[in-house]
Amino acid sequence: MFVLRDLMSELDMPMTFQEAGISEENFLRELDNIAIAAFDDQCTPANPRFPLTSELKLILLDAYYGRQVCSVNLNEEQATKLSVSA
Repeated sequence: MFVLRDLMSELDMPMTFQEAGISEENFLRELDNIAIAAFDDQCTPANPRFPLTSELKLILLDAYYGRQVCSVNLNEEQATKLSVSA
């Protein structure tokens, strides 16, 4: 089930942005820009559901800290709060 993770581990590859040497300060400073760039990517409209930038930020934060990425279901108020804070 986690074939890719197993391969990355076997090859001693970083599993997170943090493990890849990206400082938390730099990551959080650029988080909004990264989420906007991901939203603007030409492949984004091909997703089964169009993501909010606040949802992309959650995915990026999970990828930085190594948290399990789950299906993101935010109501509008939660999404608005996240869009104004990292």
